[in-house]
Amino acid sequence: MSLASTQAELYRLLTGAETATAERLTGLVQGTSDAPAESRVEVYAWMYVERQVDALREDFPKLATLLGPERFATLCADYISAHPSEHPSLARLGRRLAEFVATYPVERKDLTDLVALEWARAEALLAPDAAAASPLPLGEGQGEGAVPPGIALSPESFARTRLTFVPSTRVLSLRHDVLPLWRALEDAEPPPPPRAEPTHVLVWRKGWDVFHVALGPEEADALTRAAAGQPLEEVCDAFAHLPDAAEAAFTALGSWLVEGLIHSFEDRSEP
Repeated sequence: MSLASTQAELYRLLTGAETATAERLTGLVQGTSDAPAESRVEVYAWMYVERQVDALREDFPKLATLLGPERFATLCADYISAHPSEHPSLARLGRRLAEFVATYPVERKDLTDLVALEWARAEALLAPDAAAASPLPLGEGQGEGAVPPGIALSPESFARTRLTFVPSTRVLSLRHDVLPLWRALEDAEPPPPPRAEPTHVLVWRKGWDVFHVALGPEEADALTRAAAGQPLEEVCDAFAHLPDAAEAAFTALGSWLVEGLIHSFEDRSEP
């Protein structure tokens, strides 16, 4: 038997894809009187699952706290069985957990949204670094009230300019408001009941710190438009129905700049 076929056979046994019988283990695992081959395979099979549960616990600490050690381990084991790791890095293991929890028998209907928030934060932490655009001092390089404070754009180019965001930026649209649940788990307080309220959440990273904050529907729409490459004229249209539309749009743009979400401004108009 070649090395490659031996490794493939052991992998099937360790992952439970096939049963580790004494006959199957012949020539694969060396056993002793104290540790038969079957026992050794069982240890490695247990470690195979436990290491992945540990990795999921690192990415979903709030879910682990809410469910408790045993229920979390059971959920993770079922998830790993349904969605085996497909990437060399365990950092990608939880990418389908929200999808899995949506069909899993759980007591709380908001767990899918909690998992989605935790996964967005995990992705933001590992996203590539990119320098954020630096706000200018007030009044420098700007027209009179034509653009938001701190943004170096002429009034003529503002409408047609497009934004690029730092790679950690995520905008979530959730069916439940899980932010109170997050805070309760963070503060070791009793979890509140689920809140079936559509919620938009922005997730991003500054340095090594990951943040999230609730967004109003207009700002969430504006961020989605901007991330899709629409020009600032169309991005600002997300606030058009508000009585203070210009102020709301400029406040949002200014906050994106101050919080380090914006990587660059590009005037992509035709020459």
